Amino acid sequence: TTTTTTTTPTTTTTTTITTTTTTTYNTPSPTTTTPIIIIVTDTITTTVSTSTSVMTSTMTTTAAAPCLTEGGAKVGLPCVFPFTNAGVTYTSCTTAGGFAKPWCSTSTDSFGNHVTGNWGDCSATCQTTQAAATAAPATCTTVNGAEAGKKCVFPFTHKGVVHKACTYAGGFSKPWCSTRVDYWGRHVKGTWGDCDTGNCKVEALWG
Repeated sequence: TTTTTTTTPTTTTTTTITTTTTTTYNTPSPTTTTPIIIIVTDTITTTVSTSTSVMTSTMTTTAAAPCLTEGGAKVGLPCVFPFTNAGVTYTSCTTAGGFAKPWCSTSTDSFGNHVTGNWGDCSATCQTTQAAATAAPATCTTVNGAEAGKKCVFPFTHKGVVHKACTYAGGFSKPWCSTRVDYWGRHVKGTWGDCDTGNCKVEALWG
């Protein structure tokens, strides 16, 4: 915190104005016909004071607390913002990938891309953006499969193919989706479910 104070000294100016009034009276003398002239002089003094008050200006700046990691692969390191992961640029911690704890990158290359393995779970002092860009709408959920009743996560990569909707990939009769991906957007084995086709988008079935 930095405080700057500017003080102007108090200045007092006093001005005195004197006004003189002269009154002449003609009073006859009892022994002569020559009038006696009486001059009465009244002096009025007026004092005017001018005062300048003290003015104090204070400016306070507070430095933001650093965003550090408290878990994950790299602990106790500052997050690097912005960072780009799987084609998406983040300016704060994110839950992208279906993770419960927000995370950030602790190292990026010269192009701002996240360096693999350099990540950590963000502390409570960090700003977090929920992964709306990678999570499917709340209405798209699974109804059967390994993880029924879970939200689908899009996009997800399975066997080198990126899927942005439920898919029949693998020769399945029902469209399915991933419910969790890793930090590279790849489907985590065993975390899948059959999509609710009444609310989820489904890739076209060719052939």
